[in-house]
Amino acid sequence: MDDPHVLAGYGGLTARVEAAACLVDTAAEAFDAAAAAGQALDAATRGRAALRISQAKVVSTEVVNAVTTEVFELTGARATANRYGLDRFWRNARTITLHDPVKYKAAEIGRHLLTGHYPPVTGYS
Repeated sequence: MDDPHVLAGYGGLTARVEAAACLVDTAAEAFDAAAAAGQALDAATRGRAALRISQAKVVSTEVVNAVTTEVFELTGARATANRYGLDRFWRNARTITLHDPVKYKAAEIGRHLLTGHYPPVTGYS
Protein backbone atom coordinates (compact mmCIF):
# COMPACT_ATOMS: atom_id res chain seq x y z
CA MET A 1 0.00 0.00 0.00
CA ASP A 2 1.78 3.11 -1.24
CA ASP A 3 -1.11 5.52 -1.78
CA PRO A 4 -0.10 8.64 0.18
CA HIS A 5 -3.73 9.63 0.78
CA VAL A 6 -4.60 6.26 2.29
CA LEU A 7 -1.39 6.21 4.35
CA ALA A 8 -2.03 9.74 5.62
CA GLY A 9 -5.66 8.88 6.33
CA TYR A 10 -4.78 5.90 8.50
CA GLY A 11 -1.90 7.79 10.07
CA GLY A 12 -4.20 10.63 11.06
CA LEU A 13 -6.80 8.26 12.48
CA THR A 14 -4.16 6.43 14.49
CA ALA A 15 -2.71 9.66 15.87
CA ARG A 16 -6.15 10.84 17.02
CA VAL A 17 -6.95 7.49 18.64
CA GLU A 18 -3.63 7.56 20.51
CA ALA A 19 -4.26 11.14 21.69
CA ALA A 20 -7.68 10.15 22.97
CA ALA A 21 -6.15 7.14 24.72
CA CYS A 22 -3.71 9.44 26.53
CA LEU A 23 -6.60 11.57 27.79
CA VAL A 24 -8.45 8.44 28.94
CA ASP A 25 -5.33 7.31 30.85
CA THR A 26 -5.10 10.72 32.54
CA ALA A 27 -8.80 10.57 33.43
CA ALA A 28 -8.38 7.06 34.86
CA GLU A 29 -5.48 8.25 37.02
CA ALA A 30 -7.57 11.17 38.32
CA PHE A 31 -10.48 8.82 39.03
CA ASP A 32 -8.19 6.37 40.86
CA ALA A 33 -6.77 9.21 42.98
CA ALA A 34 -10.26 10.41 43.86
CA ALA A 35 -11.39 6.88 44.73
CA ALA A 36 -8.29 6.30 46.85
CA ALA A 37 -9.11 9.38 48.92
CA GLY A 38 -12.21 7.60 50.21
CA GLN A 39 -14.02 9.59 52.88
CA ALA A 40 -11.28 12.26 52.73
CA LEU A 41 -12.24 13.17 49.16
CA ASP A 42 -12.60 16.93 48.89
CA ALA A 43 -14.54 18.98 46.36
CA ALA A 44 -11.46 20.13 44.47
CA THR A 45 -10.06 16.63 43.97
CA ARG A 46 -13.46 15.35 42.91
CA GLY A 47 -13.91 18.35 40.60
CA ARG A 48 -10.52 17.85 38.95
CA ALA A 49 -11.32 14.18 38.36
CA ALA A 50 -14.71 15.09 36.86
CA LEU A 51 -13.04 17.59 34.52
CA ARG A 52 -10.43 15.07 33.36
CA ILE A 53 -13.16 12.52 32.70
CA SER A 54 -15.20 15.13 30.79
CA GLN A 55 -12.17 16.09 28.69
CA ALA A 56 -11.59 12.45 27.81
CA LYS A 57 -15.26 12.00 26.93
CA VAL A 58 -15.39 15.07 24.69
CA VAL A 59 -12.32 14.08 22.70
CA SER A 60 -13.01 10.34 22.59
CA THR A 61 -16.54 10.99 21.34
CA GLU A 62 -15.26 13.18 18.53
CA VAL A 63 -12.54 10.67 17.66
CA VAL A 64 -14.73 7.55 17.66
CA ASN A 65 -17.34 9.22 15.48
CA ALA A 66 -14.68 10.45 13.04
CA VAL A 67 -12.78 7.17 12.92
CA THR A 68 -15.82 4.97 12.39
CA THR A 69 -16.98 7.25 9.58
CA GLU A 70 -13.61 7.82 7.91
CA VAL A 71 -12.86 4.10 7.78
CA PHE A 72 -15.56 3.85 5.12
CA GLU A 73 -13.98 6.69 3.16
CA LEU A 74 -10.61 4.93 3.24
CA THR A 75 -11.89 1.45 2.41
CA GLY A 76 -14.45 2.37 -0.22
CA ALA A 77 -18.02 1.39 -0.91
CA ARG A 78 -17.36 -2.35 -0.68
CA ALA A 79 -16.58 -1.95 3.03
CA THR A 80 -20.26 -1.31 3.66
CA ALA A 81 -21.11 -4.90 2.69
CA ASN A 82 -22.82 -6.88 5.43
CA ARG A 83 -20.17 -9.60 5.32
CA TYR A 84 -17.59 -7.23 6.81
CA GLY A 85 -19.82 -5.92 9.58
CA LEU A 86 -17.97 -2.61 9.83
CA ASP A 87 -21.27 -0.75 10.16
CA ARG A 88 -21.77 -2.21 13.63
CA PHE A 89 -18.77 -0.25 14.94
CA TRP A 90 -20.19 3.01 13.63
CA ARG A 91 -23.66 2.17 15.00
CA ASN A 92 -22.32 1.11 18.41
CA ALA A 93 -20.20 4.25 18.70
CA ARG A 94 -23.13 6.50 17.83
CA THR A 95 -25.44 4.73 20.29
CA ILE A 96 -23.00 4.86 23.18
CA THR A 97 -22.03 8.50 22.63
CA LEU A 98 -25.66 9.64 22.53
CA HIS A 99 -26.55 8.32 25.99
CA ASP A 100 -24.72 11.12 27.80
CA PRO A 101 -24.55 14.07 25.40
CA VAL A 102 -21.03 15.41 25.12
CA LYS A 103 -22.20 19.03 24.83
CA TYR A 104 -22.91 19.01 28.57
CA LYS A 105 -19.38 17.82 29.28
CA ALA A 106 -17.90 20.48 27.02
CA ALA A 107 -20.00 23.12 28.81
CA GLU A 108 -18.69 21.92 32.18
CA ILE A 109 -15.12 22.25 30.94
CA GLY A 110 -15.82 25.72 29.56
CA ARG A 111 -17.54 26.81 32.76
CA HIS A 112 -14.52 25.74 34.79
CA LEU A 113 -12.12 27.49 32.42
CA LEU A 114 -14.06 30.77 32.55
CA THR A 115 -15.31 30.77 36.14
CA GLY A 116 -13.28 28.22 38.08
CA HIS A 117 -16.44 26.32 39.06
CA TYR A 118 -16.22 22.54 39.14
CA PRO A 119 -18.95 20.41 37.58
CA PRO A 120 -21.93 19.73 39.84
CA VAL A 121 -22.35 16.29 41.34
CA THR A 122 -24.92 14.46 39.23
CA GLY A 123 -25.63 10.94 38.10
CA TYR A 124 -23.61 11.73 34.97
CA SER A 125 -20.52 13.15 36.66
